Amino acid sequence: MGDKSRYLRNAVINTVLLGQTFTGSGSIWVGLHTSAPINSSTGVPYTGTEIDNANYARQQIYFTTSSTGESSNSNEISFGVASATFENTGSSATLITHYAIHDQEGIYSGNILYADTLTTSQTIATGNEARFAIGTLTLTET
Repeated sequence: MGDKSRYLRNAVINTVLLGQTFTGSGSIWVGLHTSAPINSSTGVPYTGTEIDNANYARQQIYFTTSSTGESSNSNEISFGVASATFENTGSSATLITHYAIHDQEGIYSGNILYADTLTTSQTIATGNEARFAIGTLTLTET
């Protein structure tokens, strides 16, 4: 389903109810997280949950057009084969539990738009690849 961030909640209210202009970034990026990226009740981002390692980068994501209040990724997403674990903790693997949709490519930049728990967590160790098939990351407006 996906939790909407406070940033996006405010943008929707200000645009729809107050007539303010909201301009999206034009490109949307997906990031991997080791725990919830935002507080689901307030939409406020948590810090330090996104992978932060030289072997990792956010990936561009495209979504299907929605007519039902739901949209999913229209492109396959690959974070590449890990040449080392994604975390600098000395651990032999990184457990990815969540993803977030961001409006900027760089880690620690831009705003989180949506975040959600992965249906199946992914353990990434050296030689593994985090990847998502078309249609597997779905956002629903309720």
